[in-house]
Order: sequence, then C-alpha cells, then structure tokens
Amino acid sequence: MTRKQLHAQLAEQAQLEMAQITGQETARQLISEASQKLSEAVQGKANNLQGAKVAQAMLSVGNEKLTACTKQLADIKHEEEKIEEKLKKLEQRVANKKTTADSVEPITSDPAAQKYENFTETETLSVMSTQAVNCLFFNEFKPAYVSLPNVC
Repeated sequence: MTRKQLHAQLAEQAQLEMAQITGQETARQLISEASQKLSEAVQGKANNLQGAKVAQAMLSVGNEKLTACTKQLADIKHEEEKIEEKLKKLEQRVANKKTTADSVEPITSDPAAQKYENFTETETLSVMSTQAVNCLFFNEFKPAYVSLPNVC
C-alpha cells in the first residue's frame, strides 16, 4: 500500500471513531434520561408501573447501545494501530532506501583504478596511459638481454 492510501485509511478510521464516540454520548444520555424517569416512576405517589417499565426498557436499550459502541470503538482503535504500524514500516523502508542510496560509493573492480583512488581523474588517466605505453613498448621491443619487471 502507498503512503497516501494508508493516510486515507487513517482518516476513515478517525471518522468511524468520531461516529462511535457520538453513539456513546447518545447512549449515555439515553441511560441518564431513563434513570431519571425510573427514579420518578418509583418515587412518585402513584407508583407508576407503566413509567417504570418504559424507563427500564430505555435503560436496556441504552446499555446495549453503549456496549456495542464501546466494542466498535475498541475495534476501530485496534485497526488504527495496525494502519499506523504499516505506515511506520513503509516510512522506515523509504528512509532506509534513501540512506542506502546516499551512502553507496561506487566500487571499482579494476585494481589499477583503486590504486589511484586519491588522484584526480586526469592524474589517474595520465599514470595509466603511461603504464600502458610502457607495457606496449617494453613487451614488444624488449631486447633479449634486458630483463624488466612486467608492470602490466
């Protein structure tokens, strides 16, 4: 997944989280209102049995809604953590690639080129061309009695 897709998923999870938080608040308000109605029904002089049953039903619905919203919220937070972990890993991979690309030095397989690594390019070419000329000259035109070390 791309970074943009992960950020979009995080934004979606944040919206879902806000909806569940709103649902929790609604459930708490329903529970509060039901508790108040139940208290009024029980404490009233008429001992309102019908009002108590309605309040009890409201309490049950409010508790169920609060439980469901709390579970959903926990699931959303878990999913957010997974997405954030994916995003963290993706960003770490990008950082590692950038670090690796910045720190890679060209490796030459030519020992002669490594021998002159502190020389400028012009100095290296000059030395190497002189050696090549010497090799050609001494290897092709070497008199039989002269023994020179092979510099090639």
